[in-house]
Amino acid sequence: MGIIRQLNKKNGKVMIYETYTETDPETGRKRTRRKYLGTENPDDGSIIPSSGKRGRKPGIPNRPKVVSEEALSGKIDELRKLQAEEQALMEQIRVLKQQTAKMHELFQSISKVLSTLSDEMHDTKQQMDK
Repeated sequence: MGIIRQLNKKNGKVMIYETYTETDPETGRKRTRRKYLGTENPDDGSIIPSSGKRGRKPGIPNRPKVVSEEALSGKIDELRKLQAEEQALMEQIRVLKQQTAKMHELFQSISKVLSTLSDEMHDTKQQMDK
């Protein structure tokens, strides 16, 4: 475990880090890690410690948007139109389902008739062949 000094060329500050090694549990290899301690005081070389907190400071919390009466009434009207359109579409779906059920029944009855005709034709052909 050592102490590393690193110069930031942009602002001229010297950053102080503590280095240490850890073993990666998955691979078993050693990894070098750094922990930021703070900056170096340019006058006497002592360490100005970091706050220990990471990330940015929280800003102003999100405030709810203020919506005008006109915008709100416009959205309500739009919602009512969409609900009416949804009801109309649901009614169309109901009608289509009824029509589909009727068509299914019709196809089943046609299938039965065709099956009966096919059986009768087969029987007559066998009688003719005798």
